[in-house]
Amino acid sequence: MTALVKPRDAEALQGVASIRKHYLEALNLVERLHRHLLDVIKD
Repeated sequence: MTALVKPRDAEALQGVASIRKHYLEALNLVERLHRHLLDVIKD
């Protein structure tokens, strides 16, 4: 069975992929900041 995606839906999926990429990058930065903060507090 083949699923067809309408062009508008394809654009929405690309938007979601872009948002997800930026979200994961931001999450990575927050995790790094949190680890650094814990190191500072520990010392």
